[in-house]
Amino acid sequence: MTMLSATLFAQPINDFCSNATLLTVDGPCIPGTTINAGTEDPSIDPTNYPADVWYSFTANSAQTVVYVHPDVTLDPDIYIYDNCGGNQIGYAAAGLLPGELDSISFATNIGTTYYISVVGWMDNPTGDFCIEVLNTTVPPTPYDPCTEYVTVQVSDPCYADATNGDTLIKSYYFTATSTITKCQLDIYSPYDYCGVIVLETGCGGTAVFDGTTTPGTIIGNQYTVEFPTVIGMDYLFYPFSSDLAITTPFPMDYCIDLIEVLGVQEISANQLDIYPNPAKTEFTLNTKNGSGTVELIDLTGRLVLTKQIDAMSTTLNIENLTNGIYTVRYFDGTSTTSTKLIKE
Repeated sequence: MTMLSATLFAQPINDFCSNATLLTVDGPCIPGTTINAGTEDPSIDPTNYPADVWYSFTANSAQTVVYVHPDVTLDPDIYIYDNCGGNQIGYAAAGLLPGELDSISFATNIGTTYYISVVGWMDNPTGDFCIEVLNTTVPPTPYDPCTEYVTVQVSDPCYADATNGDTLIKSYYFTATSTITKCQLDIYSPYDYCGVIVLETGCGGTAVFDGTTTPGTIIGNQYTVEFPTVIGMDYLFYPFSSDLAITTPFPMDYCIDLIEVLGVQEISANQLDIYPNPAKTEFTLNTKNGSGTVELIDLTGRLVLTKQIDAMSTTLNIENLTNGIYTVRYFDGTSTTSTKLIKE
């Protein structure tokens, strides 16, 4: 494809929706630029999006896809409207880095005209690109992270996954081998922030760690989180970008390492008994030994209760804790075990 540079840095003729450039469905990729463009749409924050240009097309199928191919100086997003000043009916964001392909596929009505705003993100708002509109008669099948996952093993070598340029984010499945698991992402490409979400037993499971609300630790290009796990239980997790609107493509090359966090010898969970479970205001803990330390850990990995015990049966008050799932961890001085408690 051929890019056109803004030779004289003049204001683009299609800087306003009223002068939108007409595109032909299944036609060639048309060069464009956001250099010297302003922001017309009042619903778009000009601080975040200081430059936009406009296009229109008339649909000839029930499904249409728009592609924006930027140069390495432009980080574009795409907005779709039903008219100038009309309703927004679609939005897509490219990756966090400039130069990444942006696309959106959406349902269209044959014979209806749609308006496209190509908007430059604040860190890289100006540059050249080309734009094309293609007829898609069959809607694309969305990626399903619940079923299309990669199985990884704890303590295996760092699993390399070069996602940059892929059309999918990736999800991973593993079986826990300790009561605490550490997930470490070594990120190869320059990146500001990432996170992970960890779910018990799959997409229908309870979140044991939610990186959208609880940050991990970032040192250089390495991101690390630790979260409570139950030995033998399966977990699904996936990395995400700090911009949660981004689902495809996912602009990172990285490797993933799952690491046991032991510290002490693990013992069988059947040596720890709690009841009632679920519990409302209190629960009783029966242990093999008569003394030790009991800890309650919430789904974010935060320690919410700790108590020294000196009897084989102990009752703990949880009336003031938030309803949810907790890990009960018991340490007798030489070994540790854990189990789940539901507070309702």
